[in-house]
Amino acid sequence: MKTRFRPTAVVLILAGFASGWVSRPLAAWREGSAATIAGAPAVFAGAGGMGAAGRSVPGALTGTGIGNTRPAAEEAAGRALPFEPGGARKWMRELGGLDYLRSAAGRDALAETMAAFSGRDFTELHQAALDEMEDGSRPKSGRAFAARLLELAWPLWAGRDPDAALAGMARASLTDPGLPDGGTVAKVFRRLASKDPQAAAAALAQVPENRLPDAAMGLVTAAAARDGPLAALETAGRLGIAVDVSLFVDSAMARDPARAAALIAAADSGGPRGGAFRQAMERWVKTDPAAAEAWLGTFPEPGRTTGMTVLLERRADTDPEGAAAAFLKLEGATATATAGAGVPAPAGAAETGGPFTNVLAHQLGQALVSRSGPQAALEWVGKLPPELQDSAVSGLVERWGAQDAESASRWLSGRPEGPARDAGVKALVGCISDTNPAEAWEWARSVSDPKARGDALKDVFRQWQGKDGGAAMAALQALDPPLSGLSLR
Repeated sequence: MKTRFRPTAVVLILAGFASGWVSRPLAAWREGSAATIAGAPAVFAGAGGMGAAGRSVPGALTGTGIGNTRPAAEEAAGRALPFEPGGARKWMRELGGLDYLRSAAGRDALAETMAAFSGRDFTELHQAALDEMEDGSRPKSGRAFAARLLELAWPLWAGRDPDAALAGMARASLTDPGLPDGGTVAKVFRRLASKDPQAAAAALAQVPENRLPDAAMGLVTAAAARDGPLAALETAGRLGIAVDVSLFVDSAMARDPARAAALIAAADSGGPRGGAFRQAMERWVKTDPAAAEAWLGTFPEPGRTTGMTVLLERRADTDPEGAAAAFLKLEGATATATAGAGVPAPAGAAETGGPFTNVLAHQLGQALVSRSGPQAALEWVGKLPPELQDSAVSGLVERWGAQDAESASRWLSGRPEGPARDAGVKALVGCISDTNPAEAWEWARSVSDPKARGDALKDVFRQWQGKDGGAAMAALQALDPPLSGLSLR
């Protein structure tokens, strides 16, 4: 006979479990905000309670409109609690047979029912679910329903008895390492933080590494609900755990752009190079570019470069010469390892600059050709560091080839082998493959990098095959060495 699970017993033996849900220090939080949690109570000590017994739970599952509703399930949902011996597992099986969790309405109905549970009720149900999951004779669907029921119960249980709910999550992770999932962890910690933010922060020490971002997000969203988006960003920054703060960017920037931008740079999982910080700068540049530029003038690298790329991308449409000149002065624009859509990052480039400088170099190369002509654009490219020249040449030739493919071809013919020439050739191939696939094929063959050459040849072949399949196949078969991995469909 199985020993009945009690949360106090689990707390005592958590340190011996290999599940990862163990007590350990959280240096990032405690070092970063010692003043905030100084004097915080022991983790949820004395919180919650077992609740009153003998209550009658509302029949929340009745009248929900869920298909296949039967009186047996309705009776089970409204059964008086605490459960009689074996009653919790029977109740769970009756509901599982109807799969109340397959729809949002069913989940809401079950949540309404379990909201009236006491701590003791949750303990009984939790042990019943674990027994079901560990019973190899039970059908897979029944074991899966038990796991899903736990995911629904834990946030509600945390509102009644935080210690027991956290211990129960640790115990369940031994039965199924996938439990609890990230969304459930976030919900549990949001509920805990809505009642006691300091205790919730201290409880992060019990969370395994792979679930820390989810738990932290629960604290952040609780702060947002309680005190607004700026408080959410402050919480994320104090935690020192990588979380996605993009959800709060727009509303925070609408309240206080300067304060919000600084908080986002500190809290974004990508730091000042991250997408949330760029999102913040895009909003600010759109609403007040002068204020954004003034603020960036005093902001340190690499955030300054990330923000300035947003400003210069906008300026490139109206003043490409001015934007190009300012780009040359960016201290952090000398290298990047992050590419934008269709713009490859230079091989081996160091991450000393913002993640969007290659994209901007490509855009400015295009804009300068359109506004000032190819020669002015070429002069500007010559002033760039090697790490950015291939992106700039790609944009330059893309626009030049669309205007005058013959002169762009002549210029490329005189370029030495290397990444910049390869980038220009690929751009030229894209310009002429539809109108002159045979010439585009020869240009693609001249790309020095083997992988880039194969990609260019495949692109031309697919274009050519639609116009003259015989000529395309003859060119393919004449390659030496052959081009492998090409789908002819």
